Amino acid sequence: MSKGIFIRRSITGLFTVVWCATCLGCGDETPPVDDTPVPSILPVAESSLDLVNLGQPYRPPDHIGIDLGCNTSNLAIVAPISGQVTEVLEKINETNGHRMTSVDIRSGQWHSFVVFEPDTADDTVNETQRSNIVVAVGDQVEQGESLGTLIVSPPANTADWYPHVHWSHYRGDLHSGNVCPRE
Repeated sequence: MSKGIFIRRSITGLFTVVWCATCLGCGDETPPVDDTPVPSILPVAESSLDLVNLGQPYRPPDHIGIDLGCNTSNLAIVAPISGQVTEVLEKINETNGHRMTSVDIRSGQWHSFVVFEPDTADDTVNETQRSNIVVAVGDQVEQGESLGTLIVSPPANTADWYPHVHWSHYRGDLHSGNVCPRE
């Protein structure tokens, strides 16, 4: 079986991510019986998929996820998996110094990590972004349920402008190397 992720459209129209056996983070061909991967969908609502126009692939060790970019406001972001919200945290992007907000959802040993990155130094836009995230730590969410919207405010210079949602699906600790999709 080849390595990577495979995306297929389900009967209901949602895009479902199907992980191959070798991208389970441990390198084994078969997952332990009690650690079956959690089926996941893309973290963008189907009604917003046509707004996604940029992207950045998974490139470990520097980029351990997939970016879904959008330069139009109100990209609807949804829970890729059902589970409990274990983190809603504002932090600084070390690359450009801009604020971003991460949402981590846990289901068993699996996590789906969604980061709202409006890519701006504008404090008003960043506050609006934070207030447009509609979940809190401890919330139970269902796959496809709204997490919020990506807020986009065009800057004067668009050369390095890259508003996006970063998404990782992983087992255990995000920085342990057990990250999907695996190389």
